[in-house]
Amino acid sequence: MFPYVEVEGTHEEAGMQLGTALRCYVIRQLQACDNYYRKEYGKSIKNMYASARRFLPYVQRHCPEYIQELKGMATGAGVFLDDLLVLMCEEEIVTMVKGLLPEKCTTVGVKYRNRFMLFHNEDYDPIYNFYVVNAKIKGEPPFLSVAYMGTLPGSSAAFNASLAFSGNAIQLTECKYGVPKNFILRKMCSLKKPEHVIALWDATPRSIGNNMLFVTNKGIYDVEVTPDKLGVFREKKLFYHTNHLLHPCMEGIREAPSQSTDVRYARLTELLSQQSCTPSLLFSALTDHKGLCRHKGPVHTIAASIIDLKEKSLVVYKGNPCKRNWKRFYL
Repeated sequence: MFPYVEVEGTHEEAGMQLGTALRCYVIRQLQACDNYYRKEYGKSIKNMYASARRFLPYVQRHCPEYIQELKGMATGAGVFLDDLLVLMCEEEIVTMVKGLLPEKCTTVGVKYRNRFMLFHNEDYDPIYNFYVVNAKIKGEPPFLSVAYMGTLPGSSAAFNASLAFSGNAIQLTECKYGVPKNFILRKMCSLKKPEHVIALWDATPRSIGNNMLFVTNKGIYDVEVTPDKLGVFREKKLFYHTNHLLHPCMEGIREAPSQSTDVRYARLTELLSQQSCTPSLLFSALTDHKGLCRHKGPVHTIAASIIDLKEKSLVVYKGNPCKRNWKRFYL
């Protein structure tokens, strides 16, 4: 199972605790990413330092506390801040270098009886590792998150007592300088109300497209963004998303969606439209081998998570969820 860490204190203190606890994992992740970047993009991590630094002024202006948290993490792990900044800005840099993001992730939000739950498959290259963190950071509500190794919490899925969320990439060819999405996702860990989440994404200058599906004790919400537009869905019982734009306000936006995102969305529609959406049905969707639980090709299902907001629990699956290598964590 992925390593589990508990942190507390200021942003910098929590970051340092995180980096110290995960030091060997972070170093291995950086080595794996360096090899991967050289192969896929013809650039080493060091070659990406300058690109990552161009996002720094936007982060410092809008969420400087998370630069301090990232500095603490770099110090604790014994690596350069620039190394971790590249990981935090990876999707933005890749979009600029390659003009297209890898397809990533499937998320479902559901109300089952009186419980709101989030189901998420994390899809990417198998070189990526994760960690789970239980955080009590000064000025923020306690939260639990599963995140990509070397990034701040929130980069895969997270929840506090009031709100649970996960993000999906949107395959746009457009990218501009702004706050990288992983920093905005980190900020979401500190928010309790849906209107605050929507205001955050609306007010923050964004770099790339992304989708955030989140649940509260009152409903299911989905926020789609491009660098210049924002669309919001509000649902009572069920909503799901893959990697293409759905909101009517996004009509005409230039996308480059893969066949996989359409296949996964259609498969979810087939599975979820004919039956009552029980937790067992949702888990069977995560493990479905007609497009959702992915074993072959450059993109695999490398982790999965289920958040029960009422129970305040996070179930994390290492690798494909069909292999049932899982552990439950509580806030």
